[in-house]
Amino acid sequence: MPTFRLFKQYIPIPLLALAAVEGLLLFGSVYAGAALRFGGDFENIRTSLGDLFPRALAFAVLMLLGMSSMGLYQVRQNHRAGGFLLRLMAAFGLGWLGLSMLYYIYPDLYSGRGVLGLSMAIGALGVAAIRPLFHRLIDDSGLHQRILVIGSGKRAASILRKAGEFGRGGIRVEGFVKCGPGPNQIGEDRLI
Repeated sequence: MPTFRLFKQYIPIPLLALAAVEGLLLFGSVYAGAALRFGGDFENIRTSLGDLFPRALAFAVLMLLGMSSMGLYQVRQNHRAGGFLLRLMAAFGLGWLGLSMLYYIYPDLYSGRGVLGLSMAIGALGVAAIRPLFHRLIDDSGLHQRILVIGSGKRAASILRKAGEFGRGGIRVEGFVKCGPGPNQIGEDRLI
């Protein structure tokens, strides 16, 4: 899988693309939230709030930081819906805290409770909708950690059961190497 090196870390390109798409969605959610709050009256938005660009940029950056801090851009993560939604809610809570602190430092960035609430709702729903599409579109197997198990006995069979074929927690068992005279608990097709 192609990667991008940033601060001595190798980041997979698909995760970078996901962060960029979600960042654009979060940026646009501020504009959508303001349009909903003011009933689509863009002149009223301009007179009440001024330029939305810095507000949208701050919102997108802080929400992406919250999502990153909650592990939503890690390579080896569990893709179950319940865990993802809990981490997403916590990430948006962290983003909200960051925005609250930013509003105290730069009060001109404050856009009001209504716009902020609508922006957070639109952003969270958008991210929750994009993630499953992302995992369907890309080859998910490149994001899994590939492991080779030394041995083919009872413990190796339990690893296979727990991890599954394209298993839980981002682990993919590539194969098994038989060592020792013990009985083989793994199918011959899985031995390397």
